Amino acid sequence: MARVLISMSNDFLSKVDNVASSEQRTRSELIREALRVYIKRNKISNNLKAEDIKQFFMRELLYISIVCLEKVILLWQIQYLIHNLIIQVLLYR
Repeated sequence: MARVLISMSNDFLSKVDNVASSEQRTRSELIREALRVYIKRNKISNNLKAEDIKQFFMRELLYISIVCLEKVILLWQIQYLIHNLIIQVLLYR
């Protein structure tokens, strides 16, 4: 297995050692695992294609449009009810 020399502050190294100790791992195991997780997360986010992002925003836009349309319809219904109420009040005075 290849060896890698990295630099870090004493405070950070102390934190790394505390985590490794609490998880009963070696420092090297902890750092390897942290790098595996970092690479996996990066790979997933880099695999997002422009088309996937576009579809996500199109779905969000459609949802927002539907919600707005529902509110407009509700306002029309309220306006219709108020209009009818005013007519009834005027007719039956």
